[in-house]
Amino acid sequence: MSARSDARFPGECSAAAWGDREFTDPIAAADGMRALARRARFVTATPEWHSACVLSFHGSEQARRDCVAVCAGHVSAWAPLVRSERADGTWLELAGAEALYEPGEILHQDVAALTALFERVLAFGEPVELRRIRKEAAVAAALRRCARGRGWVFRVDAARAIFLEPARCPDRNALFASGDRRRDLDRKRRRLAESGVPAFEWLKPDTSDVDRIVALALDIEGSGWKTHAGTSVAQKPALAKFVRHVTRAFAEQGRLIVAFLTLNGAPIAMQVILVHNSAWCELKIGYDPRWRPMSPGVLLAEATALKACEEGIERYEFMGNEEPRHGTFAHRAHEFETLVYVPLNRQGLRLLGKMVWERSRLKASASPV
Repeated sequence: MSARSDARFPGECSAAAWGDREFTDPIAAADGMRALARRARFVTATPEWHSACVLSFHGSEQARRDCVAVCAGHVSAWAPLVRSERADGTWLELAGAEALYEPGEILHQDVAALTALFERVLAFGEPVELRRIRKEAAVAAALRRCARGRGWVFRVDAARAIFLEPARCPDRNALFASGDRRRDLDRKRRRLAESGVPAFEWLKPDTSDVDRIVALALDIEGSGWKTHAGTSVAQKPALAKFVRHVTRAFAEQGRLIVAFLTLNGAPIAMQVILVHNSAWCELKIGYDPRWRPMSPGVLLAEATALKACEEGIERYEFMGNEEPRHGTFAHRAHEFETLVYVPLNRQGLRLLGKMVWERSRLKASASPV
């Protein structure tokens, strides 16, 4: 069963029956998904995030979009999937996972809902990739249980994601893992002050000024090494579209923060932050390369972490992959995995043969001569 939705939840909503009901109202489904998403640890599990992904990375007329939800009067499990055409055939994958490779999770209320969800997903008869999802024994077990007699499930570890717990770092002494690093930043802060008046500000733009403020932040990101590497937001139209959509959606709900470190009123470092479930989630960062010796990005991250503690925020999520800069802080880590389902059909057998051949070739290349 599918139904067209409005701009608040784009794409086709394929809803699986559970009990005696199906979701055919996409607006009710979106509201139910938002309620379920309030249980999510990661902002990437929200309908706002997935809507932005669909509009930005999977928006062509040829792309068939299936937002698979299991429901019984309310949404109780959810996997926002898209079909992608690869060299080896059609796959089902999480929306935006390939383009962004951000941490994710499969939302579910209980094991019964999770099992019903995977029954619906595997009924498509296509290979499935759940890339970099939160490592949960219940999720892997449910997928394997549903795959019995239908195909095979493989898992690989995925990159960790780093986060802070501001309540455990209420001051600078607790925030930094190294006293030497803290003293080094003190010296850089003094050097920066010799060039002008530094200041920190945290803005909460609304729909009237979100585009202007986010554009100012992205100008800073585009002034540095990312432009030279060809990876800045401005150089990637689909990514720019995603940032525009997701920041507008969060600004509309008062859940967007844009932080700046300014010098004499001019911004030299920025953070774009999405607020979700008592967490501040770092979407984009950047700094003016002219001030790199003073580490403006780290100075802003320090100030924002302390600000989060003042606001009673439970977590500051760095998002993305683990980076050397994260080691500066007294951090913790989330663990992730990628689950791949290969169906027992013609396409699946071809995929399985390809996987075996590639693994044997890798082993052969690693053998001593």
